[in-house]
This record gives sequence, C-alpha cells and structure tokens, in this order.
Amino acid sequence: MRISFSTDGGFAFMPGLRKPFAVDTAELPAEIAAELETLVRQAKPSRSTPAGADQRSYRIEVGSGSDTYTLEFTDPVTDPAARQLIERLTTLKRDT
Repeated sequence: MRISFSTDGGFAFMPGLRKPFAVDTAELPAEIAAELETLVRQAKPSRSTPAGADQRSYRIEVGSGSDTYTLEFTDPVTDPAARQLIERLTTLKRDT
C-alpha cells in the first residue's frame, strides 16, 4: 500500500511541515506496515468544517494496486483511528 501524506494550514507557516511525505508499506517493518494499513481502513473522514486560518488540514492519498483514493481531514480530527493515523504518519515523516 502506498501512502502519501501532506498537511496545510496551521498557526504559523512552516515549510518543512508542508512538504509531502510518501511511504510504501511494503518497505516498512511488518508491525508498522500492518498498523498503518489497519488505521487507513478504519479512518473515517470527519464532516467538512469551514476552514479557518489557524486550522490544519490533512490529505492522505492511498494507493493499492490500481485503486487510489483520498482521505481528507480538518482539525479538530474527531475520529480516533484518523487521529492515530495522522499522528503515526507525522512521526514517520519526522523520523525520515
């Protein structure tokens, strides 16, 4: 599963945070790959809220084989699986 993660918005402009991040779960340790794949399947996008200047938005593009779809979230992210997915991707992005 290929996952592309990007963020936009927030209190201050930080170009390093906006830089897109992509990962292929086939290249990750099995435990991390399984966790990400489970969270992607469980994540439920929240209803669209009006974007404010200080709200951060998240875009997660998921590709598996020929299927591709996009999950979009805006703070506050209320779905626990979506919140955990965003946190995990943010950590992976920071650690690479």
